Amino acid sequence: MLHFGYRLIWISVSLGLNASFLFPSAKKTTDWHASTECAAKKKGGKGKKNKQPKQSGMDWAMDFKVKPYDSQTLQAIAETAVGTYQQATGKSLHATLSGAANAPKALWEAPVAVLVVSSKVDEAEYAEQAEGPLVEYANAAALEALGIAAPEEKFDDVVGQRIPGLALPVSLPSDKRYESGYSKKMLKSQGGEGGGARSVTLERAERWLLTKAAIVDGQLAVESVGVAYAFEEWFEDADGGAAADSDDEGDGSGALSVTVRKPGGVVEVRYRAEGVAAAVEAAAATVRSLKEEQGLGNSDPEVKAAVAELLRLKDIATEAAAA
Repeated sequence: MLHFGYRLIWISVSLGLNASFLFPSAKKTTDWHASTECAAKKKGGKGKKNKQPKQSGMDWAMDFKVKPYDSQTLQAIAETAVGTYQQATGKSLHATLSGAANAPKALWEAPVAVLVVSSKVDEAEYAEQAEGPLVEYANAAALEALGIAAPEEKFDDVVGQRIPGLALPVSLPSDKRYESGYSKKMLKSQGGEGGGARSVTLERAERWLLTKAAIVDGQLAVESVGVAYAFEEWFEDADGGAAADSDDEGDGSGALSVTVRKPGGVVEVRYRAEGVAAAVEAAAATVRSLKEEQGLGNSDPEVKAAVAELLRLKDIATEAAAA
């Protein structure tokens, strides 16, 4: 009986120890489910990334656009503009250009507007477009003056085009190669990117001839590139001002004030001495009329208001004269 009991104990122990060998799939199935759930958690935790489709080389090439200061054609014109100005005046076009390692890029970024126009007809399509000079070059400041909000992206909306309403002469008087103090309404009734008619007027601008050496019929000759205009501020007539025009009659000085615009979105209000003087005279005439013709006294509200306006305009006249 004792031996029989030992045998039962031995059989039970053996069965317990060898259960995993008898049923190995049970443990492996459990382990597989556990590992699968773990992997699923890890994968779900990171989430899927939205990959952007790769652009083909052809698509990239079609989307690529040369920067205006990297264009070989515009680089040559920019260097000619800087060089001919130096020759004509004996000074640098702007302080930022003095010693600049990359003159075309420095001119593009300069806080002075530079515009080069010519009468060339490079392609047949130009002859079919509205009248206007061909814009050979315009830097960022000049494009801003013409109403282009994103000059670097949209420079070719102006450069290489004839702009209707652009009234800049493409030549200088025969006896001049350089001129300063030039005034001109350069853009007449043109809408900018924001829409609406606008007229842009220059005052105290500079202009000069651009020429370059070229081989013509086998001989060295001087070839005209166009006329360059440089200006550090401009007026928009929509703001109430009009400058004197060097090419037209009339001094355009009747406006009391004008809004002056400069590169980089700078805006200033400036009073005109001539306009203010005319306004003071008119205000004084109003005061005299109220007193002499209508018989009103100094204590009457209308006279008080007219006198206050007269004094305000006299203060402005003093300010304008000091400026």
